[in-house]
Amino acid sequence: MNPSLAARRSSFFRNGIRFALVGIVFGFFGLGVAAYRMSVESEPPPPPRSKEIADVLSDTVKKTVDKLRNVPAKPEAEPKPVEEAWPMSKKLGVAATLLGFISAAMGCVSWLVNEHRRWTWAALVVGIAAMAWTHVVVATAIAVGIAILLKCV
Repeated sequence: MNPSLAARRSSFFRNGIRFALVGIVFGFFGLGVAAYRMSVESEPPPPPRSKEIADVLSDTVKKTVDKLRNVPAKPEAEPKPVEEAWPMSKKLGVAATLLGFISAAMGCVSWLVNEHRRWTWAALVVGIAAMAWTHVVVATAIAVGIAILLKCV
């Protein structure tokens, strides 16, 4: 066996990838949740309830009779739509951000314990992408910042 190949192989296993690999897994789960969130948000809202012709006709007759009798019109009480405190879209956004943060944190831990730098950067990039997926402006700013940083180095 070539001695330089053996040295590279032992260096790879000595540096390890355990934290980076955990970070990459969490990051890809975060990206999946963020992509699923986009499909949940894109669902069309349910169509409004349309009144039947008989209901519309009876309401019109009642209003006409009230106008002829000079009775003030009664305001119709429309039912308010029920709003959730935490809709599914918001829950998925928090989950994607949390998974991305865990991935980026694992990438940082991977760097601190001196694991292989390519795996460390992969965990960091996937984590940042999962966090920034829901915020396009933030993702663009991070990409421009990384491009400027790489240009200077």
